[in-house]
Amino acid sequence: MLLSALMVTLFGLVASLMIREPDAPRKAKPFFVSFFLTSAIIILLLSVVPTFHSPLEHKIMDIFFILNIAVLSIGMAVRFQKYFIERVYYIFLFFYLIFHMTGPYYLILPVIFGIINSIFIIWLILTRQPKPNRADFGLIVTLLMWFSVLLFDLSNHISHDHQDFLSKLMLTNLIFAPAFIFGVGIFLLASYMMDSNILLERLASKDELTDMLNRRALFEKITAQIDYLKRKNQPASIIIADIDYFKKINDSYGHDAGDEAIRHFSSIIKGVIRNYDISARYGGEEFIIFLPGVNTDTALTVAERIRSQCESNVLSYKENNIYFTASFGVSEFQFDKRPDVSINIADQALYTSKHTGRNRVSLK
Repeated sequence: MLLSALMVTLFGLVASLMIREPDAPRKAKPFFVSFFLTSAIIILLLSVVPTFHSPLEHKIMDIFFILNIAVLSIGMAVRFQKYFIERVYYIFLFFYLIFHMTGPYYLILPVIFGIINSIFIIWLILTRQPKPNRADFGLIVTLLMWFSVLLFDLSNHISHDHQDFLSKLMLTNLIFAPAFIFGVGIFLLASYMMDSNILLERLASKDELTDMLNRRALFEKITAQIDYLKRKNQPASIIIADIDYFKKINDSYGHDAGDEAIRHFSSIIKGVIRNYDISARYGGEEFIIFLPGVNTDTALTVAERIRSQCESNVLSYKENNIYFTASFGVSEFQFDKRPDVSINIADQALYTSKHTGRNRVSLK
């Protein structure tokens, strides 16, 4: 049993070493590695618990258990960038260890500490951003299993004498600890991998500067809408927008100011359109908006609202107030042709706006 428990812990340690963390101010990986190292020490100590003769030996054992669950809690707080919670936890841990070392010895205290930390880690996972992935829920199930074991230990303490409780505690830990350690290792690694996949998918479909769809994702989203709109016999419209005299912004205030202008304009677009409308940065200072279920009259109104807000909103950048406008082209979406055909028609309308004074909306 001891050997199998150590092997499981070793697998968990290897899994933690395989974790690849995203760029962040702090790294959680060292805490997770520490969790598996202290787990191995605890398993070795559990095998010699029957030979303990003094409270100090039990206290040392308990400190390893406390540190074991503590580094897992701290690692989760660091991973989910809850740094204030992490600092509060350090204070709690410090005073808890002082009390445990200097106060009277209570065998049940580490069990209570484990129960509190199980709840704490589950809370950290459920409140993480972005939302928990499927592997996170596997980790929650693992923690709930361990929580149940600790509750069982707590009930044994109430109903049994000290020596009997100690024997049952050692037995339940040797039986269930390997499953808990293995679950943490597998689901923790899987959670990191799922987060990485989500990030890669996001990078493949999103424009980094504006957090809008990129050109490839735009066409995928439009194509996915076409069959539904055809079945419902609903129209759709295309708006193409372009920031006026964008080069002047770059020349006058620098390229960083140009990037801020693009972000500012994209936020105006997001604020005007509906949640299910499709918007994308098409390239440079050019943007595309696909409006499902909308005719050209409504699309003209939407474009005019964006134009008006762009004209009236000022961009504050390094003590400078930057004013800029945008031109728009609108077209009806052609369901019997490729999406780029409708975009080209809207682009012709944009050309008309650009050559008739800019800061206006044209229909083609």
